[in-house]
Amino acid sequence: MARYVLSDGCFSVSIRYLTTNRDGVFWYYRRVPLAAKAKLGISSHFVRVSLSTRDRTEAIRRLIEVNAQFETRWLDGSPGNAEGTHSLWSKAVLNQAPCSQTAGPSRPEGEACPTIGEALDLYLSQHPNGRNKRFRQNAQIAIGYLIEAVGDLPLDSFTRQNALAVRNAILAKNKTASVKRRFNTINAIFNAAIQEGGLKLSNPFSGIRIVNLGGDSEKREEFTIEELKKLANACQQVGDDRRLIILMLMDTGARLGEIVGLRVSDVDLGQPLPHIHIRPFDGRTLKTASSTRKVPLMGEALWAAKKAMVGKDKDGLLFPDYGPAKANSASAALNKWIKKTAGIQKTIHGLRHSMKTRLVIAGVPEDIRNRIGGWTDGETVSRGYGSYPLEVLAEWLREVTLG
Repeated sequence: MARYVLSDGCFSVSIRYLTTNRDGVFWYYRRVPLAAKAKLGISSHFVRVSLSTRDRTEAIRRLIEVNAQFETRWLDGSPGNAEGTHSLWSKAVLNQAPCSQTAGPSRPEGEACPTIGEALDLYLSQHPNGRNKRFRQNAQIAIGYLIEAVGDLPLDSFTRQNALAVRNAILAKNKTASVKRRFNTINAIFNAAIQEGGLKLSNPFSGIRIVNLGGDSEKREEFTIEELKKLANACQQVGDDRRLIILMLMDTGARLGEIVGLRVSDVDLGQPLPHIHIRPFDGRTLKTASSTRKVPLMGEALWAAKKAMVGKDKDGLLFPDYGPAKANSASAALNKWIKKTAGIQKTIHGLRHSMKTRLVIAGVPEDIRNRIGGWTDGETVSRGYGSYPLEVLAEWLREVTLG
């Protein structure tokens, strides 16, 4: 369905059936309900009515009036205000033009193309991670940028110029790496709609060039050994869940989201080699397929895991205040504490980079480094992943742990 996204930089609100054209004029745009088509003998797939204004507030007011008139006629099956409805119908643009499609049964003949908003709904309804809150939000943000820049258009209406306009709009508010991620999402949604609908369309968002990609990223400074020891001591003195998260990050090299998303059942302290099992589950995804792994618990990480397990629900989360959906909240809180209380002007993400450097300096083979941290460095992933038991990983990890 058509949607218009209102955003003030902090909050976004999606308005159904509202879109704009290239001149900035607002339109009412809605798919005709199937029940109404059958009951009233309507052959059109979509209806569009110009709201004849570029003012957003006035457009919303008119949208409510127009939608109410159509729903009176369509959904109730009654004529309603016949004169007003017929007058409105006469101003509508009825969309009966078929979307370009391949032959086959996957799409009814003559059916109009879905909009990018409808493609998003389809994508989320069929994707394995479609119910994951963070996954849904990332997809909605990407399409929100698109709709805000060029409108919620049918898929066969998008042009390369539209795609460039979307790129520039996202660049105005994000760094290049974020633009790349948003475009990956847009491409996935567009391509899924093409494949699912059997559409004979090219994707104008594919292959968009992002100049100086990664050149504007901030380098995350690594922690020195002295800083790590100072941080570990400060964390042990407090000993609450937030500080235990830091200690587990420090001696595992895991990502913040991997640690805060652990369940109690993912921590095994009863084996000769205590370890954590980083794996996806309903409500929690991982960055890459190679991120699924077991990591030995040693040093500060083992001390923290034992303390974190005390009093926790065996069927619950290890860190219930955060969990898999609140890694960003955890990051902000922990960064503030590290800088203000521990007195170290670095961020939580530097712990992972520090672990990689510690492993390199200790002479740990690349395959094993990748297995410990879930890194995907080229072909080494396919060569090494899955081939090393915990005993081997622990032997190397013991070389660099602090405790």
